Amino acid sequence: MKESKPYTPFANIRYCGAKTRTTPQPCKGSAMANGRCRLHGGLSTGRPVTTGQWTKQAIQQRREAVQLIKQMKVMCMLMTYEA
Repeated sequence: MKESKPYTPFANIRYCGAKTRTTPQPCKGSAMANGRCRLHGGLSTGRPVTTGQWTKQAIQQRREAVQLIKQMKVMCMLMTYEA
């Protein structure tokens, strides 16, 4: 009679393996094609930011505001020296 191997349904599943911070145990999530689970480097976090504080337009406006403030400080210093 032929001897059969024991049934192991999860024998060929790769696991994430990312280490936790508190204990050095590996993550037990199933890995995707890149070798990590969806929580440790898989799916995208969403579309890029197009509005708000970090748009190119907002960054440029803040730079211009900083330049204006510097110019005003220089003008105030000049006015105090002349007086």
